[in-house]
Amino acid sequence: MGELLSELERKVLVLYLDGRSYQEISEDLNRHVKSIDNALQRVKEKIREIFRASRD
Repeated sequence: MGELLSELERKVLVLYLDGRSYQEISEDLNRHVKSIDNALQRVKEKIREIFRASRD
């Protein structure tokens, strides 16, 4: 799945799964909180697509 995610998406996902809040991730990566939210929304959609494709 790593190749399906951008570098930012991978970093955000790893930190999120590590239990960090959106605010903490934004501070760690020097990005706006909304940027973190957008990245996680893209990750979730990509994961949904993978599961949809695997059901077919």
